[in-house]
Order: sequence, then C-alpha cells, then structure tokens
Amino acid sequence: GVTVHKRTSLMAGTLKVLGQATVASQVVHRLLGKHGFVGSYRPSTRAFFAHTHRFLTAHAHDRFTLVAFPPELWLEFLIAIIVLPFQQSQLDADYCGRLECYDASPGGQGRAWGFFSETLVHDVCRYADRKSAYTSLS
Repeated sequence: GVTVHKRTSLMAGTLKVLGQATVASQVVHRLLGKHGFVGSYRPSTRAFFAHTHRFLTAHAHDRFTLVAFPPELWLEFLIAIIVLPFQQSQLDADYCGRLECYDASPGGQGRAWGFFSETLVHDVCRYADRKSAYTSLS
C-alpha cells in the first residue's frame, strides 16, 4: 500500500483544499488523482467520487478558473479522508484463496471473484505484477 507519511500528507492537502471557498477544477483534478492512486489499493473506495467526476467533466474547458467548491464534492472528499487510514494492505501477509478481479468502472460493477488454491492465486498475482504478455481472464 501507500506509506503512512504519504497518506498523512494527502489528508493534510485535502483538508487545505476543503478549507477554500473557491477552487480551480485543475486542483480538484489533481487531488482526485492522488486519492485515486491511494484508492487503487482498495478498489471499493473508488465509488466515493461520483459527483467529483461530473464536476470535472462540466469544468473541463475552464480548468484554471476559480469556481465555488460544491458541497457534494466537499462531502465526497471528507468521506475519502475519513477512510484514508484504513486504505492499507499488509504486503507480507499470506495469500488467501479468494481471487478478485475488477474492471475500470468507478462503481465497481465489473467485479468478479472466486476461490482457488493459494498456489494458483500466488502465481496469478506474480504474473499480474510485472510486464509480460497480456493474459485474458475470460
């Protein structure tokens, strides 16, 4: 996962942005990217930012113009920093037999899982962790 220092810095930066009445959409875009990177270790947290994605789409043409910080975005980022301490993984833990796969949908609609031997899960994780030939899971 992401180090405690990086998660703490992200929390402080988010609180600083939340304290502003107006913000450039570019700042929201960068902040969302930082949360997205941290959230990549916990894919279920990607669903927090539904209003934020709509906001960024609506303000794609004026990325540097200051706009009012909508309350729904404020709430989404507040929820994201509340769960931030829990977005960590123990990297030296044993492999379990449950294998989960996600697609890139923000809501997690493309989620699938199954139970396999720990050896197979270990091998799949090793192949997915490095650059190699693309392997279709279907």
